[in-house]
Amino acid sequence: MLTGCVPVVQAGHQFHKLMVHGESGFICQRYSEFKATVRELYENYPFRQGVSRQCAEYAREHLCNPEEHRRRWIEASSF
Repeated sequence: MLTGCVPVVQAGHQFHKLMVHGESGFICQRYSEFKATVRELYENYPFRQGVSRQCAEYAREHLCNPEEHRRRWIEASSF
């Protein structure tokens, strides 16, 4: 994601905590969803470019942000 690669993954495995469906990646449940999503990304360059940019921004702001990591560790340790 940090490089702009758009994740298209199956539902489950906590992927919903790593991305926002339709904005910074896609979480699919059925084959038809995978097929439609990949086809749209392949055929629609402006769409793919926009989602790619959003993936990289989301990764920088949320997944690779030291302050966000600290906040989550503090939150997790308070349980």
